[in-house]
Amino acid sequence: MSLLRLPALSILAFTCAFALLLCSSVPAAYCKTAPLSPTQQIATSLTAWNKLNKQAKGNYTYTVSRSSFSGARWTTTIIVRSNNIVERRYEVTTGRGGIALPGQKPAKKEPKWIEKGRDVGAHKEGASPKTIDQLYAEAKTIAEKKLERHMKRYISFHKNGVLKSCFYIDTRIADDAPTTGVRISTIRIDRVK
Repeated sequence: MSLLRLPALSILAFTCAFALLLCSSVPAAYCKTAPLSPTQQIATSLTAWNKLNKQAKGNYTYTVSRSSFSGARWTTTIIVRSNNIVERRYEVTTGRGGIALPGQKPAKKEPKWIEKGRDVGAHKEGASPKTIDQLYAEAKTIAEKKLERHMKRYISFHKNGVLKSCFYIDTRIADDAPTTGVRISTIRIDRVK
């Protein structure tokens, strides 16, 4: 029997059956799912972090870097042992993004200070002394925040799924707009004996 002679309902049934067969054979990677909400993204990432932190036994180092349009760069390094902050370092790089133009002196990295033990948190400069777990709690609050029209939220993750950033900015400010939230430049798991 020719397809043209089938009743309209049969053609519809055939088309639906063919589409169902086709869709069931497509790999899951090509199926579209609803995107995760910011809160769900943070929760998924937290699961990845908890697994990694458990393997590391709470021993890690992370950095937070900031820079300005003029080329100045600030880096805070936080060292954590057994899930407790034991050291915080603050460095400043002067010069245009670390690159010296002809006739200029090379960029210079200057350690401004190092805090250890009870002195951690004594200086006002640099990123606040927080564990990654504390940063996740902050990120969760940022992810849940209802933003005003002039605000934009950014969320990103390292390749291993661990949080890299969760912050918002005021889009009315063009250069060096202040960010509110979490920004982690690098995370390194430390093997401590």
